[in-house]
Amino acid sequence: MNKARRKQIDDVLEAIAGARTKMEEAVSTLESAASDLEDIKSEEEEYLDNMPENMKDGDKGSTAQSAIDELENAASETTTAGEDLGSLLSDFVDSIKTFVEGLPAVTDSLDNAESSAGSAQE
Repeated sequence: MNKARRKQIDDVLEAIAGARTKMEEAVSTLESAASDLEDIKSEEEEYLDNMPENMKDGDKGSTAQSAIDELENAASETTTAGEDLGSLLSDFVDSIKTFVEGLPAVTDSLDNAESSAGSAQE
């Protein structure tokens, strides 16, 4: 295998490593966002709990409860998205390990093919 193709393989491996880093950052961002949404929901629950009873049954209480419900749904969906992406990341890493482990055999085969082609031309 010539230097140019080896360089291309190195570039591919570097791009893959970059993709993995971006996926890890995305998982972390989703986890943080879900935590933030849970915190906001807790604050809204506290607001509702401290509201006078006559206001809890009115528009403000209803609005607060709707916000709590929506925040709970958003946090749950964000958590699920993070878990799903984490699972995809795990599968991605496993696939890349298999690729990298098989790479020496591919380069050896290409080297042998190039040597045979070179010998045949002489």
